[in-house]
Order: sequence, then structure tokens, then C-alpha cells
Amino acid sequence: MRKAIFLMGFMGSGKTTIGKKLARKIKFDFFDLDEVIELSQQKTIAQLFEEIGEERFREIEREALIDIGKNQNCVISLGGGTPCFYNNMDLIKELGTSVYLKLDMPILVGRLRNTKGNRPLLAKLNHKGISKFVREKLIEREPYYSQADFILRSNHPKVGPIMDMLNLA
Repeated sequence: MRKAIFLMGFMGSGKTTIGKKLARKIKFDFFDLDEVIELSQQKTIAQLFEEIGEERFREIEREALIDIGKNQNCVISLGGGTPCFYNNMDLIKELGTSVYLKLDMPILVGRLRNTKGNRPLLAKLNHKGISKFVREKLIEREPYYSQADFILRSNHPKVGPIMDMLNLA
């Protein structure tokens, strides 16, 4: 097993929830990349998007990915867009093992409708707008996500199948 396990997938796919459970089960440290950024910048992701824009946010995100990726024996929950910018996917592959939590679009849309206020890219969208956004972003991001070392196709991801994939059971 390489030194870090990266969980990737669209927002709302359960990366943080599953990541915490997986880390606890295998006695690894857990890091949520968005939380690391919020702590270092002393602002929420939503505030950063609004104040400095997505482009500068993605630069900060890359710097945080490099820093956090130096840790060993950890599970890292990535932001939904993290693998899609710069050469982040190459960096993720170099630093550890990646797992894509792949959920069907209707499930993602349902989950995101309930939490859109916490998500800067969705905050101003109505129901139809969220569906359109998710569809378009999934098409755009799938080529990056599909480069993951492992893909867990499940609308209700669980730790067990990830542990099996990674031979951690």
C-alpha cells in the first residue's frame, strides 16, 4: 500500500463521510482537503470562491494538496474539482492510491439539493439548474475521475468494498 489513500468524486458523493470511517477502521489519519484549506486560510470555501475566485482557489488547493500529500498512512478526502486542475491527477497517483466514489447523477442531484447552501458552485441555482450543473460537470470531470486506481460504483458507498479493493480487509 502506498502512503496515502485519496478519495475522489463529485460533491455529495460521500468522500468525507466514507474517508473518516475508512481512516478509523484502518487506523490512518484523516484529512479533508477543503477543511485543511479553510483552516489555513481562515475562511470557508464559499468565502474564498467569492473573494478570490475559482482560479486563485484552485492554486491554493493545489498547494494544500502538495503539503497534505507528504503525510504517510492517511486517508485524504479531495474536493470534487481537485483532480481536474493542473496536473493534480498525476500528483495524486504519485503520492498514493486513489479511489473514485461513483454515484448515479439522480442520487447526486438529490443529495446536493439538500446541501446547496454550503456549496459555492450551487448556492444560486434552482432545482433545474442543479441538475444541469451536475450533468455538465460530471461530463467534464469524468475523464479525470476515471483515472483513479479503483472505482467504486455504488449509490450507497461503504467502507468494506473499499477495503476489499485495496486489500486492507
